[in-house]
Amino acid sequence: MKIFIILLMAIPAFSQKIIKVRGDNILISGDDISLEEGKKYFIETESGEALIGTYTNASTGSGFVAKILEGDVAEGDRISSYRKKKVGGSSGSSIARSGKPFQFGIFLGANQMSGKTVEQDSGEEISSTDAGTGFQGGAIAEYNFSPKVALNTKLGYHVTTTSGELTIGGATFTRNTDLSFVALQPTIKFRFSEMFNVFAGVRAGMAMGFTQNTEDSNGNPVGQEVDLLDEATQTAGNFEVASFGLDIPLGLGVKFNLGNLTVEPNFTYYLPIGASIENNGVTPAQEVLLSNMALNIDVLF
Repeated sequence: MKIFIILLMAIPAFSQKIIKVRGDNILISGDDISLEEGKKYFIETESGEALIGTYTNASTGSGFVAKILEGDVAEGDRISSYRKKKVGGSSGSSIARSGKPFQFGIFLGANQMSGKTVEQDSGEEISSTDAGTGFQGGAIAEYNFSPKVALNTKLGYHVTTTSGELTIGGATFTRNTDLSFVALQPTIKFRFSEMFNVFAGVRAGMAMGFTQNTEDSNGNPVGQEVDLLDEATQTAGNFEVASFGLDIPLGLGVKFNLGNLTVEPNFTYYLPIGASIENNGVTPAQEVLLSNMALNIDVLF
């Protein structure tokens, strides 16, 4: 039977080096490591996480004979940690258990959108709007390059609002803006522990609807609802609305493995790239920047 030979060398902070890789089997020295015969262990190396099964113990001094069950190791890798696999496999990552690089699923969540108006030249803030609530949902495709790194892509439908006060002739009014759009969001996810991950990428969105209405202090509508995507409306008001927009999602996720199901609540802040509205009908010219925060629950199968 062909075997790997893994010599685990005792150095500070526990880090053994893999000397040789042959076939599916391994030989692990008995130095600075203790494995039980017939048990399975997850080992963490520079190549990622691997699952091994132990055949014999180190009582003869020759070491532990084991087999790679899932994952990969490479010559020159150092083993930074190891742990016994729990019954049912709940201690391992979803990719280690399934062996499948692709996962698919859905997401659903709530969001808040806020905006601020600034001068185009100086960037000085002129006014801001209160954050309004909305929701989003859609489909997910995730490709696992390794147990540590994955490409996560979301295709979603988003509805969100903003609300702000304005004063005209001494009277106070409330102006509400409703925005709906579809967006494609590819991000790179880095799992810095078994449970937690961070991610960053880009979101490209196409506006489906962008309307604005005004209410007086009693909540009564003032005038007609305005379609901000209408070209005639934009021309009359000397402003331009971007129907296509980009922003940068930055997020943190927490993963829970439920058998073959992965549930991941995550928080995302969207850093805007460019203006949503450019108003050249005033002096100096102004632009509106919209930013989002979202709390999603991702479910991967």
